[in-house]
Amino acid sequence: MIRSVVLSLFLIISLSGNVAAQSETIPTELEIEIHELINDERVQNGLNIPVLRLHSDLIDVARAHSLDMLKNNFFEHTNLDGDTPSDRVEKAGISYFELRENLYTHPEIAERNLARSAVDGWISSQGHYINMLSSTSFTGIGIANQGFTYYVTQLFLTGDESVLDDDGRIYENSELDILVPENKGFEWRTEYTIVLILILVVIVGRDANRRNQESFYRRRNTRSRR
Repeated sequence: MIRSVVLSLFLIISLSGNVAAQSETIPTELEIEIHELINDERVQNGLNIPVLRLHSDLIDVARAHSLDMLKNNFFEHTNLDGDTPSDRVEKAGISYFELRENLYTHPEIAERNLARSAVDGWISSQGHYINMLSSTSFTGIGIANQGFTYYVTQLFLTGDESVLDDDGRIYENSELDILVPENKGFEWRTEYTIVLILILVVIVGRDANRRNQESFYRRRNTRSRR
């Protein structure tokens, strides 16, 4: 009985792990902060341009390029393999009509200051600011860091919304506040509950087995005294 319960719970844990591995990329709190600052600038500028929405696949591409720059110590739109932003997006299977990219790096900065510093840096650079205020509709922001050294990549893209929605997840700006919990401490997960149940089943099973053994010995001793 206990073995069958344990096996069932093991399968549940394995399946839940597979589901987690297939889930769509969720933006981090810092990536969301940059995204919101960019949208604030677009709105305040008064231009008739759409509010940007984050796309999970674009986040993946942006993160990969930031990590590549961090690991290989370069800061360019074209990576060491010769891939341009267009190449990287196309290799990810993302179709588009228009594509732009902004990069930012800082050798020593506190995390709390990164978003504002990156956006202010782009605002003060004409080419980056043009990208920021482009007529693009979707974006992906990816951050990589080692200690206080940060690399930030932001992609701006215009594409067919129905196709992009099929390829990945489009995050509505109204749902971003609930994606990252305010408390960065311990987070209870479903897997923890399953493991706790597993431990309780084993404990209860052992206790029941001990009680059965005690009952058996008591009955045997009673019979032997008769």
